[in-house]
Amino acid sequence: AVVLAALLVPLLHANRFQDRIRHALESALGRKVEIGEVTVHLLPAPGFELQNVIIGEDPSFGAEYFAYMSSMQARLRLRALWTGRVELASLTLVEPSINLVKNAQGRWNFEALLAPAGAADAPEGAAYFPYIGIDDGRVNFKFGDYKSVFYFREVEAAVSPPRDTGGRWRLRFAGRPAR
Repeated sequence: AVVLAALLVPLLHANRFQDRIRHALESALGRKVEIGEVTVHLLPAPGFELQNVIIGEDPSFGAEYFAYMSSMQARLRLRALWTGRVELASLTLVEPSINLVKNAQGRWNFEALLAPAGAADAPEGAAYFPYIGIDDGRVNFKFGDYKSVFYFREVEAAVSPPRDTGGRWRLRFAGRPAR
């Protein structure tokens, strides 16, 4: 029965969860999020495959999106299976195009995403992921209104927040510089 369920679940379109997933992502990222088709999967871990995802930008950094990708994998926390709530344990951005922006005040657009829960500058009600991965992405740089001609392609990266207060962030990054 478990094997049969694991084989049939990916065939189900879970668009009825679309608003709940979008709300969970917006709450966690502190930005508007648009998602297309949603598919459920049980293996290797329970979660969703999201198609055509756009993560909006904080208006203080410009109008261009923060990231867009053809697909995103969102894994659920195991306790979400019992509570019925959409609680995301990890995100993997598949082939994303990400815009890292530094504004005139010298702040980067990703800083708020890295704020610890409860921090003064953290978005209200934000949830923080233990893992955010990038699979075969492109990372662009923008300084104020000017987009750099330099970028990274074929990016494979992972960011994990500290496991305890005062701990260190873990970052793994590999990519090819390009112009």
